[in-house]
Amino acid sequence: MNPVVVWMFSGLGSQRYNMGKDLFDSDPIFRQTMVHCDEIVTSLIRGSMLQKIYPPKGSAFEAFTDIRFAVPALFSVQYSLAKSLMMQGHQPDYLVGYSLGELVAYVLADVLDLQDGLYCMVSLAAFAHEYCQRASMVAILDTPQIMHQMEHSFHSFYLAAINFNTNFVVTGPIEAEKGLLEDLRARGITAQTLPVEYGFHSQLIDPMKIPYCQQLEEITLHQPQIEIVSVREASRLESVKLDDFWTALRYPIDFRHTIAFLNRLGNCKFIDLGPSGTMANFLKYDGRLANSIEYALI
Repeated sequence: MNPVVVWMFSGLGSQRYNMGKDLFDSDPIFRQTMVHCDEIVTSLIRGSMLQKIYPPKGSAFEAFTDIRFAVPALFSVQYSLAKSLMMQGHQPDYLVGYSLGELVAYVLADVLDLQDGLYCMVSLAAFAHEYCQRASMVAILDTPQIMHQMEHSFHSFYLAAINFNTNFVVTGPIEAEKGLLEDLRARGITAQTLPVEYGFHSQLIDPMKIPYCQQLEEITLHQPQIEIVSVREASRLESVKLDDFWTALRYPIDFRHTIAFLNRLGNCKFIDLGPSGTMANFLKYDGRLANSIEYALI
């Protein structure tokens, strides 16, 4: 029996400078698609997205955190890789997007066209930058139950995602990050600050909801031509509504139950199309899936 092929797209935090550079230099389909995406983004904002992704020597090791470019850049790299694979004859059975990765899935499934997809990316980045306070996102290697055991340390933070049983993400005020990290280290708990400067998947981004959703009202949506599985609901999206563009960014992610749902559909082959292998790394913690994971880019 052929495996169920699942393409996975990652969200903010997985972006980095020079992502996809080897493919950009060697794969004409990837390069042409990236250039086309850059032309669209440049028509919407000042400055070339490609010049930001592939910077001069010396800045490549810095964190790529400027949301105005990081969001469309992360979208474009994953979309371009997917289009290259499709042109080579590869097709997924299911698409799974993590946070803004879900919007990549919408475009690949022909729910909306590329122009509108990048318009959504640029809009969400612009409104987060304009309306929302800066925040921290912290990935923690432990069970989410420690939020209750260390209630004082986490009192300013919101649960943003559960990736697997011993990996979750919280978001909260920048000024509270140092104290949280110190308290976690004191208990021997590993934690890492993510290169994301806004509190996605929490009420911290609520100030951008009205302008962002109003900006999307004229976009025409179609039925998905490829099955999409939501990491918020751990189930199929039978159709995509404009409200989904907000809920994909606003509400906590439940990645572990999403994978459990997919595994009930059959013998899955998971392919991570993100630039850092983030989602494949999540799956590695389930030993049963070790032989069913592939990296497409890193």
